[in-house]
Amino acid sequence: MSDSILFIASDSNNFLVQTMMASLGKARYQVDFCGPYASMVSELHSNTNYEFPDIIIVFLEDMESNYKGLFPYVESLLVENDKRRKLYLIGQPSEIIRAKEFLANANSVTAEIERPVTVEKVLNIIQTDDLNYVISTGNKRYDIDPSKKTLLIVDDDVVYLTALKSWFNKAYNVIAEKLGTDAIGVTTHYHIDLMLLDYEMPLISGLEVFRSIKQNPATADIPVIFLTGNDSADTVREILSEKPAGYVLKTTPPMIILQKVSSILNPKPKHGPKNKF
Repeated sequence: MSDSILFIASDSNNFLVQTMMASLGKARYQVDFCGPYASMVSELHSNTNYEFPDIIIVFLEDMESNYKGLFPYVESLLVENDKRRKLYLIGQPSEIIRAKEFLANANSVTAEIERPVTVEKVLNIIQTDDLNYVISTGNKRYDIDPSKKTLLIVDDDVVYLTALKSWFNKAYNVIAEKLGTDAIGVTTHYHIDLMLLDYEMPLISGLEVFRSIKQNPATADIPVIFLTGNDSADTVREILSEKPAGYVLKTTPPMIILQKVSSILNPKPKHGPKNKF
C-alpha cells in the first residue's frame, strides 16, 4: 500500500481539508499539505531530502485560476522515472471537468471524487485502489487454486471492478487490476485463462494493453473480452478490428456476462455427425 500523500488545496484551514487530512493520518498515511501552485509542488519535488509521495490529492475549491500552471506540472510527475503515481481530484462536477481540460491526458486521473463527499468515501476510494494496485514487478502474490481457471479483470472504475470480481469469485480465481500497466505485469507472472479488459483506462488504454500482450509470444494466446461503456459504431469497429474473443457493454446484465465468460472458459464439447451403420 502507498503510505504517503501530497494533499494540494488553496486553504489549509478549510475545515473539510483539515478533517480529510486528519482522517488520512489516522488511517496510517503520511499526509503533507501543499498550496495550489506549480512552484510549490516543484519546490517539494526538487528537495533532495524529501521523498515525493506516490499519491496526489487535489482539493479543487477556490483554485481554478491556478489550474493552467498546476495540472500540467502535476501530470508530468505521474509517470516520472517509471513511477506510477496516482492522482485524485475532489471537487464539484464543474470543477473536475474544468481541471481535466488542463491535462494532456484526462485519463491520467485515477479517480474523480465529486462533492458533496464524506471522509469515509474518500478513504474507501483510496484504500480500495491501493488494495487493487499491483505493481508489475510481481511483488504482490496471489493465492491461486490450481483446480480453478484464472480470470484477470482490468477496469479503472473501482465500483464496477468490485462488482465484476464478486460475480466471478466463487467459480474462478479472480485477479482484479485498475491499471493496464499492472495487468501486463500480472500476465507475465500468472497463467491467465481469460481477461476482461476495459477499453478506456488511464496511462495506457485497453487497446494498448491488448496489443502488448498479443505481441508477447508467452501471452499472445490469452483470450480477451473488451468491456466498454461506449457503444458508438466507431468504438465497436475499432474493437472488432483487433479480433478479440468478444466485447460486452458495461450495461449488459450480469447473467449474460457470466454466460459469455463461461462459454469461453468452459466450452461445450463439439459433437460430430453420428456414424451410421
